[in-house]
Amino acid sequence: MTQKIIGIALLALGFAACAPSNNVSQTKPTQVIVLQSVGVLSTGVSSKVGGIARIKELSNGSTIIELEITNLPPEKRSAGYIRVGSCSNPGGIAATLNEITADKVGTGISSTSVDTSKIPVSAYISFHQRGEKDTGGVGGSVTCGNL
Repeated sequence: MTQKIIGIALLALGFAACAPSNNVSQTKPTQVIVLQSVGVLSTGVSSKVGGIARIKELSNGSTIIELEITNLPPEKRSAGYIRVGSCSNPGGIAATLNEITADKVGTGISSTSVDTSKIPVSAYISFHQRGEKDTGGVGGSVTCGNL
């Protein structure tokens, strides 16, 4: 019985040695950003859109931005960006995030890998009323959070 266990353990070690090495690690603790409601929806109603962004900087030079946003227009797309500046002092686009498509109750999730070097020291996350391909454009920001 002991020999069988040792044999299985050695076989497992052999497979582990053949497995591809993924030497990517997180370089800083996960940063959690609260996204606050800003602006007005295209319906004229004040935004109640908000959520959480989790920022994970990795050793391979990329940063993962994971988002959970609520109170979006149901079953609609929303464009998101990392922008230069702050929510109170907005600037240009530094990086584009994956669009969020809200479900029937207005909740959406997204994950985007961004080149860490493209994230400015002074930056914020902004999601807009509509998706990038909407004929009316993305519209104003409906949620914002400073990085």
